[in-house]
Amino acid sequence: MSAILNIINRYKKTIILIASFFVPVFLLLLVYKYANIYPFGKFSLLIMDLDAQYIDFMIYLKHAITDGSSLIYSWTKAGGAPLLDLFFYYTASPLNLILLFFEDDKMYNAVLLLNLLKIGMCGVSFSIFLYYKNRNWSLNYVFLACLYSLCTYNVAYSMCLMWLDALILLPIILIGVEKILKENKCILFICSYTLMFFSNFYTCYMITIFVAIYFIYMCIITDEKQFIKKGLLLCFAGIVSVLILSWQLLPSIENMAAGKLLKGVTDSKSFFTVSADTFIKMIFPAQCNKITNQGGPSVFSSVIVTIFISLYMVNPKIKVKEKISSGAVIFFLLLSFYINAIDVFWHMFQAPTWFPCRYAFVFVFFVLFISSKSLLFMKHMSIKRIILTSACVLFFYVLIFVLAKDKIPNTQGIIVSFILIILYGVLLTLEKAKKRRVFFVLIAIIMTFEIVYNSLYTVERLHKVFKYKQTSEFEEFISSVSEYIDKIQKYDDGFYRIEKDFSRSNNDSMTLGYNGIAHYSSSYSQSYNNILRSLGILQTNISLEYKGATPVTSSLLGVKYFFAKKPKLYEGYKEMVSEKNFTVLQNEYFLPIGYAVNEDILEIGKFSKDYISNQNLLTEAICGIECFEKMTFEQNSNVLEITATNNSPLYISIDDYKNTIDNIKVNGEVLPKSSYGKSRLCSLGSFSEGDKITVSFKNKLSDKVYLYSFNMKEFKKMHEKLNSNILNITSHSDTKLEGNFTADSDKLFFTSINYDKNWTIKIDGKEVTPVKLLNNYIGVFVPSGQHEITFTYTQTSFYIGIGISLTTVMFMVLVLVLRKQKKAKNYISSSNTLAD
Repeated sequence: MSAILNIINRYKKTIILIASFFVPVFLLLLVYKYANIYPFGKFSLLIMDLDAQYIDFMIYLKHAITDGSSLIYSWTKAGGAPLLDLFFYYTASPLNLILLFFEDDKMYNAVLLLNLLKIGMCGVSFSIFLYYKNRNWSLNYVFLACLYSLCTYNVAYSMCLMWLDALILLPIILIGVEKILKENKCILFICSYTLMFFSNFYTCYMITIFVAIYFIYMCIITDEKQFIKKGLLLCFAGIVSVLILSWQLLPSIENMAAGKLLKGVTDSKSFFTVSADTFIKMIFPAQCNKITNQGGPSVFSSVIVTIFISLYMVNPKIKVKEKISSGAVIFFLLLSFYINAIDVFWHMFQAPTWFPCRYAFVFVFFVLFISSKSLLFMKHMSIKRIILTSACVLFFYVLIFVLAKDKIPNTQGIIVSFILIILYGVLLTLEKAKKRRVFFVLIAIIMTFEIVYNSLYTVERLHKVFKYKQTSEFEEFISSVSEYIDKIQKYDDGFYRIEKDFSRSNNDSMTLGYNGIAHYSSSYSQSYNNILRSLGILQTNISLEYKGATPVTSSLLGVKYFFAKKPKLYEGYKEMVSEKNFTVLQNEYFLPIGYAVNEDILEIGKFSKDYISNQNLLTEAICGIECFEKMTFEQNSNVLEITATNNSPLYISIDDYKNTIDNIKVNGEVLPKSSYGKSRLCSLGSFSEGDKITVSFKNKLSDKVYLYSFNMKEFKKMHEKLNSNILNITSHSDTKLEGNFTADSDKLFFTSINYDKNWTIKIDGKEVTPVKLLNNYIGVFVPSGQHEITFTYTQTSFYIGIGISLTTVMFMVLVLVLRKQKKAKNYISSSNTLAD
């Protein structure tokens, strides 16, 4: 035994760091085993936004690196959109290089590996921070590292992989703050803060706020006399970091200005963010706050943390000023969870949509940091005081239970917490009595149980509410659809768009590599979403799904190929190939990306909430033709009685959020959900003249229901007219289009390219100024005759940012060289003085 202890003491640092990484990873794998998650079961970690967004962006990033796809601009995103803000918000973590080693249909393996790797690295960085603060290596760090790595925040928000980098780098950044305070050295802070800003600027903003809090806190408890000077040094270091990443910051701000930043300051319109009973789920195990807008902070790690903080506050060797300062920080962070104005401030002045209190990881860090100090000063506590404090904590927990038992979702977790408090209290007396071997063994067993118990409950709760996707679902979708996408692209190498009436996510186009229209992310264009919503394309919040399309919208937007579950629902398409799960259709009335239109389009102002009327307004303006005829009907509560007046498809448009297409019946049959989902515009089907049609709704109708018949003859005229003066694309890439056109007179060309000032358009080599059409699309006035035209996308702010970044780096190198020379000169001078 003594030989083993000698080895442990000799390699203590290595053992602690290795254990801080692998013990949390092992415990998480244990949780996944019991939860039937891959590699132990059929479920992947793909759930909610990880499934609906992030996995698609990861696959796109992999292809950008391996295939040369652009990270500046892509036609696979939202009909063609800039990408840098999306890259820096979701996928910039250097750890994402792991993605290169996985096939697209096996990318859930990369997600699992990234999750485990980041959880382990959280433990290592926290142990390093504790060592820096205490200047010794203690096996206690492993326990605290496990609590940090597997806190409820990390387990519940592990689907937001990009946020976990914040928990890895926060301890290192704070060591950088300590070095500024103690040594006037800012290099570590600049390097770690720059890496954090690069990895995820959103959580870096939250860390910035906490850095300010921590700096003030440390200045107070250490009686720092030069806090202004060192505060300025800290600000200087932060500014340098931001300037180094100007190439990231400037284009990101520019891109977000078209969407997210347009929302301005948003809040929940109430004083309190969460209800008072949220506190229960913060201190009891296996409770798990909701991650919807009705949820609260996910900060639980262990009931022993409450004991540690209580012991810290009654420890006679800790200064009163430090206790007050620590209590003030904890109180402010708790207040942040409850007061809406403070909460919004933490979230960059925009109330989050789901995933509340995203900054809660700083609370977890701070209370565990205080716990480490409590443990360090435990030797100054009497056994009697430890027992009394533990008893008070138990009484507090029992009191909370008695007062709020009706609001506790999992009573079992409460009983477990009572038992754990008693056990931890006994264990702490053993540690005080210097029975440390027994202490380490027992606390390892008990803490393992608590962590696994709480984490497993959290994972199972997520699965119950939101469902983890099966690995087979992901593989089958990617392999089956990508096969036909590849065939189409080999068969037709032109420029066109592809869409579907089914999806795995609204970002399938980024995963499968086709030019699409649908998109879902925080990196969105408000004008793009607005115009498509006005034309009936389904939009919920910031998610755009290609449902509610008509032959008119598909033609005007350049959709040439369509994957359909129900091919008979769509007019104007011919079948190419039929697979067991879908049919590939080709649009016979496809229009290219640019075509001549009447200048009346310039006069279109605001659209109404009658989506089909808006389409008529648009086609009338661009070519003088309307493709839909309004119909009358009898309405009785939630039922429409219709008599077909011709042999045409009928379309219904609803501006009623209580009634969506997925709860409508036509002559007793429910409309197919896969085709229309919750869209508010769809085809009711084709009928013969005189047919009686009954349309019933689940809920009582408002008066905002519109019915139209589709006139195929007029639609063909529209297509023929617009197709007579088109832009022929001869070459295309992510950031450049080349083509030619022949105009019989001076024309206005409409393009389905989203307007962006970074597009440069040249006709016969001469730059022309575009016009903004429908508040979203690029229009170009072209002269008569035959001409060459090019569209080139260059994000100027990116290159300006590169210039600022390089200048900053060169400045910092110069400063370091001059400082080194000055130190060398001072050393030589002092040596000569001694020699004299």
